Amino acid sequence: MMTRLLIAAFLILGLCLPARAQSLDIPVKKEQSAEGGIPATDAPKEELPPAPAGELEELKGAVRARLGDEAPRALAKGSQVFVKDVVSTGPEDKAKIVFYDESSLEIGPDSEVRIVDFVNDSKDPNVAVEAMKFVKGMFRFVTGQIVARNPESLQLESPLASIGIRGTTTDHKITLKESVKDGKPVTEVENEIHALRATKTKSVVTVRHLGKTQILDKINESVFIRPELPGEVRPLTEKEMEEFANGPIDRSPFDPREGAAIKGGAN
Repeated sequence: MMTRLLIAAFLILGLCLPARAQSLDIPVKKEQSAEGGIPATDAPKEELPPAPAGELEELKGAVRARLGDEAPRALAKGSQVFVKDVVSTGPEDKAKIVFYDESSLEIGPDSEVRIVDFVNDSKDPNVAVEAMKFVKGMFRFVTGQIVARNPESLQLESPLASIGIRGTTTDHKITLKESVKDGKPVTEVENEIHALRATKTKSVVTVRHLGKTQILDKINESVFIRPELPGEVRPLTEKEMEEFANGPIDRSPFDPREGAAIKGGAN
């Protein structure tokens, strides 16, 4: 009789232990998968490293790139530029990035641009994308294979506009100004210029600002835009063409000759 009572007591105690362990928050070892590892749902997700978008082909002075919250890094000739990089130059510096689809971006002095995205997929044009945002300064962009395959894959932005390009060379200038609001210094966009400079396929440039799209289809035609004002389509002035000629490291054939007389005014 005593033996039967002891067996019953042990059985009752065994049934109560799991519940008791759970009530005390005792950690229970997770079951392993058939392969002997932790289930995939519990595995930490690793962040992929930034994808390379192109290389610094030329530079004059000091050129820096910053990725997220990391400290800025100095770029040298041949340095890679990555997606999400913010590339900047000083007042006397210039740079030329050649992307892996053979498009290029010339960056003038005291300028900043963010490489938003870059995917060069020759097999599926719908997957390919080239996106960047001009923050300040002067730029010259020449389209490459991505635009040749699908112009909709290019996404250019500035603080005031979205720019579409159908295979051509364009110039861009974002001018900032310092002001005071509520007793605090602020930096604002004063104006922007976006211009069609060269094309072999009679392509056009579209500039969307304040909900209105304006089309450039003539060489040296530009859109001059300001905050809260509609854009103005007009030819570049002689002075503006000279300024754009001095932005890149080397002048293009369509640029005015160095030292040529300046006839136009400025806006």
